[in-house]
Amino acid sequence: MSDRRPSQRRRVVREEDSDVENAIVLEPSPLPIASREANRSGETVLGEPTPHEPPVRDTGWNLDQEATRSSIHVATDEREVSSEETEEHAESRLPERSTRGQLPSRYILASTNFAFLATVAEQLYLVSRDIDQSEPRTFREAMQGVHGKLWWGRLKDEHGSLVENGVWTLVTLPPGRKALRGKWVFKLKRGENGQVLRYKARFVVRGFEQREGIDFNETFASVVKPMSYKMIFAIAAALDLELEQMDVKTAFLYGLVTEEIYVQQPEGFDDGSGRVCKLLKALYGLKQAPRVWYETLSTFLETLGFKPLLSDMGVFVKGHMFIAVYVDDLLLAGPSREEIVAVKQALCNKFKMMDLGPCKYYLGMSLRRDRTDRSIFLSQTTYLEKVLRDFGLDQCAPNATPVSTSKFGEPGPDYKAADKLKECRHLANPTNEHQTAVKRMFRYLKGSQNLELVYQGGLQPLLGYTDSDWAGDLETRRSTSGYVFNLGTGAISWSSKRQRTVALSSCEAEYMGQTAAAKEAVWLRGLLQELLKEYKEVPELKTTVIFGDNQGAIAMSKNPQFHTRTKHIDIQHHYCREKVNDGTVEFQYISTGRQVADGLTKALPKDRFLLFRNALGLKQRRP
Repeated sequence: MSDRRPSQRRRVVREEDSDVENAIVLEPSPLPIASREANRSGETVLGEPTPHEPPVRDTGWNLDQEATRSSIHVATDEREVSSEETEEHAESRLPERSTRGQLPSRYILASTNFAFLATVAEQLYLVSRDIDQSEPRTFREAMQGVHGKLWWGRLKDEHGSLVENGVWTLVTLPPGRKALRGKWVFKLKRGENGQVLRYKARFVVRGFEQREGIDFNETFASVVKPMSYKMIFAIAAALDLELEQMDVKTAFLYGLVTEEIYVQQPEGFDDGSGRVCKLLKALYGLKQAPRVWYETLSTFLETLGFKPLLSDMGVFVKGHMFIAVYVDDLLLAGPSREEIVAVKQALCNKFKMMDLGPCKYYLGMSLRRDRTDRSIFLSQTTYLEKVLRDFGLDQCAPNATPVSTSKFGEPGPDYKAADKLKECRHLANPTNEHQTAVKRMFRYLKGSQNLELVYQGGLQPLLGYTDSDWAGDLETRRSTSGYVFNLGTGAISWSSKRQRTVALSSCEAEYMGQTAAAKEAVWLRGLLQELLKEYKEVPELKTTVIFGDNQGAIAMSKNPQFHTRTKHIDIQHHYCREKVNDGTVEFQYISTGRQVADGLTKALPKDRFLLFRNALGLKQRRP
């Protein structure tokens, strides 16, 4: 008989590591050897969950790489072993050095970074959807929570409202048809300081189960664009307009559905008859529900004399008054409070509305005014505090800039990592540089959470800035273009975007960036003209000046020169030349040190970055 001991295949296992071949095993931290042997004999091991105690999942962040490395352990593949073989080779179960060697540190770091950035992506999604950790995720979680009775009261109110409004009728499901599933969604409505104003519960349909052509056809619905409501705020500050806000209760229930849709009865309110809900009106979650509600609201507003703008169908205008619609949030602006009150009363007569009074908190932004100084201040302090708190970084050290530069003034490695993260192209294989870049961004948010975007003073001309780097992306060698447009003292539109094609020179990259800025200028001019059409005291809109820091690109926008070096440029990029010729825009030279859009294309040192931020209209909040 051979003295050779039976081989046992070994593999390196690590929590949350999916990069190592055959290493997908999720276990708690490795137990001591004595504890493993005790566990094999059936004893309960200290620190290991008992059958009656479900394992507790740690949802916090582990930023300590050393602690992560310590979770690496050696596990033996499970296989059947005879009792004779077990006795003869019992010693083989004792710990011994792996023949495969230790896991290279690059795998450890890669998996650590992946876990870190995966948590970042998940938490940012939750924060962007404004999902607070105290909000229940499921019906059972709500009922078993400390606020179970309160949530149950909201459920009964919502269900009663659905029945009262005749949203559905209970029928037997026809043969060959499928009933969509529904879900209760719980929401905490918060105020400008983050305080809970009210508890909301909605029954929504799992719209992803719908089939096109059977359960829905058209789905598009317009909402006010960010540039539009920022322009309204700038105009309201300059002209001292009234700003009021309203909220539509159960907005989607007012629209009628034309398709034949069946939904299962809501959880907690099933009568046990086996029947399903045949929808007569739209419900939250249906793919066509936003469109149906928008058509219902716009039809009614048109009866009041309002017309949607051609530039933005989410904004309605009647004389000197504006209404910006974002689903069920309505922002009303106008010089006469009496006119606004009359419109609000008409809306209350048609829909169940909540009058929120003067606008103080709009789409996640806190708003305060100084009517004597004709100023409006927008901030996201509460939102940023929530982001930092959710990530456990509310006590981190602040940074003055979001990305660093080297001692020579060039972008540091974390800038390139930050640029890659912006497009989420490296989340599958992140590195230490990406993790460092993310944490620096959070430290910048910590130091800038009290900034406000300020619109102040009289109405001034629309002013633009455009800039581009050259071949800044080392992988594709494409350039990044940026532009910003100010109306008065504050920015209303900005962009930083990688170009679609490779530029053969810095002049060509700047020329392409000018085209992007010209397109935005044309749209902003149209929006501004429609909003101020009835304001006769406002001067006529003149040529919009856009500042650039490349004289060659500016010359190309005025004259078709440098043919041998520009003949390959696509026709779409010559759009800016057309707009210069017809007097819509004009490109003027400005030195790089005064270029406001410079910070949208590259990392800046602290002194220049603070100047860039100040030029956008961002100021520290005054006590």
